[in-house]
Amino acid sequence: MAIVTVENFELKLDKFDALKFKSVDVPAYKTDIQGGDALMSGDKGAVRQTFTKKREAAVQITVKTIASGNAKSTSSLMRKWLKECMPKSENGDGFPDAARTTGTIKTFNAAGEVIDSWKLSGVWVCKYTIGQLSIGGGLLEETYTLQVDQFDPA
Repeated sequence: MAIVTVENFELKLDKFDALKFKSVDVPAYKTDIQGGDALMSGDKGAVRQTFTKKREAAVQITVKTIASGNAKSTSSLMRKWLKECMPKSENGDGFPDAARTTGTIKTFNAAGEVIDSWKLSGVWVCKYTIGQLSIGGGLLEETYTLQVDQFDPA
């Protein structure tokens, strides 16, 4: 069996033209077992169970980007989206319906072929953290947690 490596990934959110993330943590995908046929052993005549795809509800995806003051940067666009998703009591925009979006995550091999992909819907920013502040001169990372109402393999 050949080892498959991920050479690149893409998180596309339909609300934005192009975002560039340093990393994306994809949640585990689980299946439910449906029906009555379960593979009980490998012997001849064994009974089999049907596995069906289960919709994964309310998962969270963590994304990281490099902080930037450029108005068109991923950092600035994500901060603006965060404000849109915040309640008015916290100086946000009150989380209008337009704050939610849909999107996809794709992983690619070295040849540029899609290895895996997932569909996302009901996506919004629910948490923001800033990386460690240091005088060492390193880049400042921002971490955003995205709440995803529906997460399915594509």
